[in-house]
Amino acid sequence: MTWSRGAGITIIAFAVVALVCSTGLLTGAIPASGGGPGTTRNIALIVGGVGIVALLLGLHARRAFLRAQRVLASGVPGIAEVSKVRETGTEYSGVPQLELELVVTTESHGTYRTTVKDLVPALRFARLTMGGAVPVRVDPDNRDRVLLDWDRE
Repeated sequence: MTWSRGAGITIIAFAVVALVCSTGLLTGAIPASGGGPGTTRNIALIVGGVGIVALLLGLHARRAFLRAQRVLASGVPGIAEVSKVRETGTEYSGVPQLELELVVTTESHGTYRTTVKDLVPALRFARLTMGGAVPVRVDPDNRDRVLLDWDRE
């Protein structure tokens, strides 16, 4: 799950631009720069296809953000013991994504193991030591949907 609203909005904005450009090329509102009508049509279809894929990804990111906000607002509070930390190699705005193996304990779900991927600011790394405890929020409908609750001690 993602905490960032910006990812979804950025991708959706890119998709809108791509779809507008594709439409402009197909309708002739954007003049072709040589290559003939077949080439312009093919470019428009490719740009439109990229726009549709980007739109779907952006909507998915937006849904993930809204789901994360719901879990943070009404999720079950718990504590997780960090078993393993691994960098995924993915970053968003310079914030690395980590894969965390956790042993989560909540009143309603009991104690169980799960793996989560989350963006973790460098200032929070110290709280993720092996065997360390971190506060979490757990989706009441899906106990494997766990968010690190950085605002809670």
